[in-house]
Amino acid sequence: QYYHQKGFKAFTLINDAIPAKHAMEIAQEILHRRMHIRWYSFMRIDKNFTVDCLRLMVNSGFTGGAIGMETANDRLLKILRKGYQTDTIRVVLENLRSVKAARKDIVFNFQLNVIVDIPTTTYHEAKEIFEFCKDHRDIFAKIAYFPFQLTTSSEMGIHPEKYGIIINPRKRPSRGKMQMNSVPFDDPNGMTTREKQNIFQQYDDLILQMKR
Repeated sequence: QYYHQKGFKAFTLINDAIPAKHAMEIAQEILHRRMHIRWYSFMRIDKNFTVDCLRLMVNSGFTGGAIGMETANDRLLKILRKGYQTDTIRVVLENLRSVKAARKDIVFNFQLNVIVDIPTTTYHEAKEIFEFCKDHRDIFAKIAYFPFQLTTSSEMGIHPEKYGIIINPRKRPSRGKMQMNSVPFDDPNGMTTREKQNIFQQYDDLILQMKR
C-alpha cells in the first residue's frame, strides 16, 4: 500500500514460492484496501490452489507466476523431496487452465520451470515429462528448462551414494545459477550425454514454437 500510494502499480513477489494460503491472504487484503494493482509471484505446487482461490487472486490483480514444478514424475519428485505428486500438479494446472480460459480480458504470464536431468532420470522418463509439459503448454507464456545442479548443502551432495551418483572432482561443474556451490558428479544410472542433448533439443524446439 505504501508503494501503491507513491504511484507504483505492478509488483513481483520473489522471496519464496508462495503457497495458496498466503496468496489468498494477500489477495483478500489487496481487495479490502481497494488497491488497483497487478502482481506476479513465484508459486508453489499446492493442492489448495483451487479455482476459487485462483479466481480471488485474479480479481485482486494477479496476472501470473513462475511455477517450479521441476519434474512430473513421482519417483523423481520423491528424490527431490518436493512433497507432492504428479496428480497434484495436474490438478493445479487444470485449475490454472480453467481460470485463464474464463478471463479472456487479462493477459496472463505464467512460466513453468523444469529440471531435465535429475539424477537417475532415464530417457523414457525424461520423454514422458517433456510430453507432460507439451500437453500443458497452452497455460504458459514460457517453459524454461534447467540442467540439474548438485550442491554441497543438499541431501544428494552430502550422501551421493544413496542416489547412485559419484562425485567427480575432475569434471567441470554444470552451468547455472548455483555454479559457485555446484559439485561435479557422474550419474551412471541416468541418461547418456546424447540422450540429454536430444531432450534439450526437444525443449528448445517447443520453446521456439511457443514464441511464434
